[in-house]
Amino acid sequence: MWGDQQGLVIINVGPNSFILNFKSPEEARRAYDGRPWRIEGHMLSLQWWSSNLSIDEVNYNQLPIWVQIHGLPYDKINIKNDEKIGAIVGRVIGAEDPFVEGNMLRSFLRVRVEINVQMALKTGFWFKRNDGSHSWVEFKYEKLYDYCYKCGRIGHDKRACMEELVRSLVNPEMPRYGPELTTLGLKSIENEARKAGIRRRKEEQNNWVEELWEAHERSWQGREWLKRQSQKDRGESSLGGVRSS
Repeated sequence: MWGDQQGLVIINVGPNSFILNFKSPEEARRAYDGRPWRIEGHMLSLQWWSSNLSIDEVNYNQLPIWVQIHGLPYDKINIKNDEKIGAIVGRVIGAEDPFVEGNMLRSFLRVRVEINVQMALKTGFWFKRNDGSHSWVEFKYEKLYDYCYKCGRIGHDKRACMEELVRSLVNPEMPRYGPELTTLGLKSIENEARKAGIRRRKEEQNNWVEELWEAHERSWQGREWLKRQSQKDRGESSLGGVRSS
């Protein structure tokens, strides 16, 4: 799942616990940044082993995941609400602005949060509109697996769950948790912008600076070539700023 990992060494250090030795810091970082991962249908909690901790002190209860927020009115779909609502689910570690250069590229919000796997998953909340009515705002978790349809916790299924069935906040006759809570992972908003042919002003400015610098380099190289040609015609050459004949 991490591509060509020929140098990856995996050591079993206890029940469901492993040490992963990557052949380079860059490959370890790619695996870490790409979380969450799944192995044989189970969520993998991939954590750095800090130098000042023993293996037993590493906290595996935190899991980073992208959460989609569906059902908000148009005027509430912005990055400020993205971060505010994300804090309901867990600790916000990244928020995606659905607008790129004034263009709306998603009809929902998307926020990356760190959730506690020992806590029941949040499914949404009731949103109060200006007219006093309420509508349901729904959470969907990208690449979520191995969660209980009975209690909403990650790490076991309802067959092994001793908790009572949790009822839906929308329809109490229905269970709160089911397959609709998870969804496929999405590519970044930057990728969507590129597909739509939209470029950020900052990116365009950077390209403009690069083009200006390249033109300067070409001009400088041209002047250096003319200088060398002139010196050659006079039987001269330059080395380190010292002239010799």
